[in-house]
Amino acid sequence: MSKFKPIYEFIKRALQKRGIYYHPWYRYADAARHLFLYNCFRKIPDGDIVECGVGHGRSLVSLATFARYEGKNRNVYGYDTFTGFPYENIGYFAVPKGRVRDTLRYHGVRAELVEGSFENTLSRYNGNIALLHIDCDLGKSYQIVLDALYPK
Repeated sequence: MSKFKPIYEFIKRALQKRGIYYHPWYRYADAARHLFLYNCFRKIPDGDIVECGVGHGRSLVSLATFARYEGKNRNVYGYDTFTGFPYENIGYFAVPKGRVRDTLRYHGVRAELVEGSFENTLSRYNGNIALLHIDCDLGKSYQIVLDALYPK
């Protein structure tokens, strides 16, 4: 961390300067991701924010926070099985939906959590996507997400 501390502090100050709440448990990688997402977020058109592969919900918290501060009344969705990887190593990296919901609540943001496999849930989405954040780790899952949502 010592060689990254100046970068970490720079990102932390940049976020705070923009009025974005910076939680002290963020690591420098979280801070960098937060700032990257913020810069992406500023350039997107009207529409929904969709995340596929929620994990612990850190990126979803960031996106929901930006949506709240922006004031455009965007819908924010988080798609995940909440039971870990669906194909290989079932249960590996599982984070229960209730824990993610608690994380969102703790940070004071809202997002609709959609539980289930991408094959069974994404086909029901019928909105207009402004930003699609994919973090599902498996190649097959990325392909399913892109096939279902890229046209939207």
